[in-house]
Amino acid sequence: LGLAQALIGTARVLLPPRPPDGATTLSEALAFDAAGLAVLAGTALDRPVVTTAGAALMLSVLAVWAYAERHSARRGPWRWALRGMVSVLAVSVPVGVVLAWWS
Repeated sequence: LGLAQALIGTARVLLPPRPPDGATTLSEALAFDAAGLAVLAGTALDRPVVTTAGAALMLSVLAVWAYAERHSARRGPWRWALRGMVSVLAVSVPVGVVLAWWS
């Protein structure tokens, strides 16, 4: 999660024509951290409902990041890094939820 947040956070600042303000950046980071903590806690405590709630929050943050990226006029490695990381997480989150309920 730390690597994903660092990579996506850097891309979020470098890609848009106007970087997000401090409040937006903070709220996105806190939501991502809360989602990650909920997933970890739900997994550690064997509470799939908590894991699912964290996953839903994480998917919503990823959707915000994907939506914000599509307005970027800039191209290059940061855009691909953002797309790649968001895509990997967006695919792995539902897989984790299924595993939480079936394990």
